[in-house]
Amino acid sequence: MKFEEIDIAGLEGILQGLKKADTKLYVWNCHNDSITKAEVVLENYNKIKKYITCKPTEGSAYYLADMVTGMGKLNFYIPDKSIYFISELKMLKEELVISWPEKLYLNDRREIPRTEEFSSVVEVEFEFDKRKYKKNCFDLGIGGFSIILSAMEKYGFKKGDVIPFINLYIGREKNEISGKIQSIDVVDPQINQKYSYKVTRVSLRFIEPDQILVKRIKSLIKNYQLEQ
Repeated sequence: MKFEEIDIAGLEGILQGLKKADTKLYVWNCHNDSITKAEVVLENYNKIKKYITCKPTEGSAYYLADMVTGMGKLNFYIPDKSIYFISELKMLKEELVISWPEKLYLNDRREIPRTEEFSSVVEVEFEFDKRKYKKNCFDLGIGGFSIILSAMEKYGFKKGDVIPFINLYIGREKNEISGKIQSIDVVDPQINQKYSYKVTRVSLRFIEPDQILVKRIKSLIKNYQLEQ
């Protein structure tokens, strides 16, 4: 993926347009062979005081809180503008406060296939215990993925359960897989005040994934691993 540095002076105009259109941004992080992404909405910004404030979209707070633990800097991408920047974390409570970035980068969409753009949504669809689920992946790696379930959705899932028919979408590409539940973790807001309600993270390991899927995941992760 090729990024070209552009004039940082244009950031204020870009943010003004985002706020007016209520456009989503992505915060993301890569670690080894996995990738995590959270969706946020621009709330406010001040060029003079050098800060930007964002708010996680519904269901993204857990993703974001898990991602920023121990991190000093965060990666941001604006899909509609193909703009990328890095900012320092100032505060994360109900809102995310970051520093005004020092550099701004533009991604040439022609450099990569559509399915590997940052705007790609990684989703899974499956049926379990006679209920249908459609979820964004909390994280994705060559070994498996995890999703976040609400208190109402979590019932019936047990460690060791096999979900034989899963459709995993990387952009427009559909991958038919099966997975085995490796772990189920509950986050209690009374223990961790970053969350206003209980959520459950269910992690699944792929069962004999084909090489096409593995290559797609590796390619997606590689495109997120930019020079910082």
